[in-house]
Amino acid sequence: MSSPEWQKFLERAKQRAKIAARPRVWSPQEVGDFLYGEVIDIVQNPWDESVTSYVVRNPETGEEFLTPRHSQLVSELKRKQPQIGYRIYIRYDGTGKAKPGRSAPKLFAVYVEPPQGPLTTYAQPQPAEPAPPAPPPVVTAGELAREEAGEEKPSGLESIDKEKLRRYLQTLSTIYTMPLSWKSFVKQLEAKGFFMPQSDAMKLPEMFPDILEVTEDGKKVRFKK
Repeated sequence: MSSPEWQKFLERAKQRAKIAARPRVWSPQEVGDFLYGEVIDIVQNPWDESVTSYVVRNPETGEEFLTPRHSQLVSELKRKQPQIGYRIYIRYDGTGKAKPGRSAPKLFAVYVEPPQGPLTTYAQPQPAEPAPPAPPPVVTAGELAREEAGEEKPSGLESIDKEKLRRYLQTLSTIYTMPLSWKSFVKQLEAKGFFMPQSDAMKLPEMFPDILEVTEDGKKVRFKK
């Protein structure tokens, strides 16, 4: 006598077993006819075993349809590769241009979507790794000596090599003919290693009046020619 587990299986099988009914092939009649639903099975086409067909269940009626074996549709489904559980939409778009001696091919538009949602949105980006902590500031020997002597550390424009900055501004004057916004101007300074807040950068026209001037609205700086 079989085990209790097999007895329970046999009881369920007797109640639920049904003769497998082949779903009917979807056959659109007019341009714009469409089939949509959930892919519930992937099978060999009964009339051509080299063709893969998909069983689609309509979510409203529960009807099941087998995708037809039109060559363009078969190629499109092979390219999209829907899986069981995917949502699918197939629309008949009429016929294409016939080749000599052959009938015009039927054309279909296909869209597939996994159960998680559209392929472009359901994969969530991974959170970025936290940035490593900034290294401690480098203290030069001169700064250390001034600190030990109780001198105040020069800040802002006082710590910048003004001659080096002048030469760089003269170089920029040969490149830029149009005014720069203060934000862009600060970025140009930073590119050469002159780091300063915008408030300090706005003082440079006073320091170098032969090279820089502020526009009439005060929103930009231009290089004198």
